[in-house]
This record gives sequence, structure tokens and C-alpha cells, in this order.
Amino acid sequence: NYYPLSGLDVARFTVFMAPLMSVLAAVFLDAIAMDITRLADGRRVLISRAVPVAITAGMLALLVIPVQDSRRAQARLSPTLTTAPVEQAMQWLREETPESARILSVGFRNWHTWWVPERSGRPIMGGWNDEGAPDWRTIREIRHMGWFGRVNSLRLYDIMELRETDYLLIYDWEALDSPSLFEAAAGQDPFLFTRAAAWPGVTIFERREIGT
Repeated sequence: NYYPLSGLDVARFTVFMAPLMSVLAAVFLDAIAMDITRLADGRRVLISRAVPVAITAGMLALLVIPVQDSRRAQARLSPTLTTAPVEQAMQWLREETPESARILSVGFRNWHTWWVPERSGRPIMGGWNDEGAPDWRTIREIRHMGWFGRVNSLRLYDIMELRETDYLLIYDWEALDSPSLFEAAAGQDPFLFTRAAAWPGVTIFERREIGT
């Protein structure tokens, strides 16, 4: 199914939408100015003063909603803090895996984009750095598995194999990512995944090569 802008990922969506929203805003403000001009009934002095005031008031009114949303988001969001199990998992990846090993991390929200490569020294499969890449749809599919609570171990394996990803790092922290479902799916399929290491709240699975 195709619909307007369906081919864009989230990183480029706002880039394409900004000019469109600017045009719509210009039309909206122009309509306000025309209405004020009609109401002024030919009084030029009033028009010259009323138009800029109305435009400024309109722009300020439009800013109320995003400011309110930002305050609500600030109240809900909290910075992530590292824990001893997470640090132990990062050390294990750094010491027990080859430098070429690639990691799929789940449960970190978006912090894993820099956290895992920085602390483990290993590249990750998914993350905001993949937005805009030709294969970004596979990253989105992994996210949707967690967001909608439908984790398919066989499809997960296929995507990891396609992206040459060796390890699945699960951090039981961000509920939206459904880390418990990923752990259950990988743990119930020993022919596809092997539990390589585990700490309280953190588990690492290794993707097995079929036939080994």
C-alpha cells in the first residue's frame, strides 16, 4: 500500500515536511491579513498597524502548543543511567567477541545508538544512524516487533543474518521495546539463538549458524 510520503523514513520526513508546512503557514497568515484588511474598512492607518500586530499574535499563538508539548515531554522523559549489569555486559562484548561482531540491542530506547558502540567497542545493527539508509525498513521491522508485541524469532534471525549481525543484546529497561518478548522468543528457539551470557536485567544471545 502506498500513500503520500510513505517512502520516507522518520529522519527525512521532517526535512520534506518543513517546506510544505511553511507554505501552509504563509497561506494561513495571508488569509488572516486579508480578513483584517476587510474589517478595517479602508482605514489605512489602522491596517498598517493591525496587520503586523495580528501576524505577531498569530505566530505567538501557534507557538503555545509546541511549548506546552515540550514541557510535558520534559516532565515524562528521564535520562538513562548505567548499571553494573549493563557495564558487565559491555565488558563481556568487548573481551569475548571479535572486533567485527555486530550487535542488535533492544530495550535501550534510543540510547543504544551511542551507548553500545561507545562502551563495548562493537558496531550496532539498528539505531538512528541507520535512518535514511537503503535498508532502513528492516530496522523499522525490528522496532515494530517490540512496539506491537509481535516478536517472531525466525524473522528476527533472518534479519540478523541478512544484516550480518552476530549478537542480540537485551536490556530489560524500556517497556516500549518489549525486551521480555525478545528474550522469550530467543530463549525458546535454541536452534537459532544461544544464551551466551546473562546478568540481572541484561541478556546476550548469540545467533547460531544454521547446521552448527
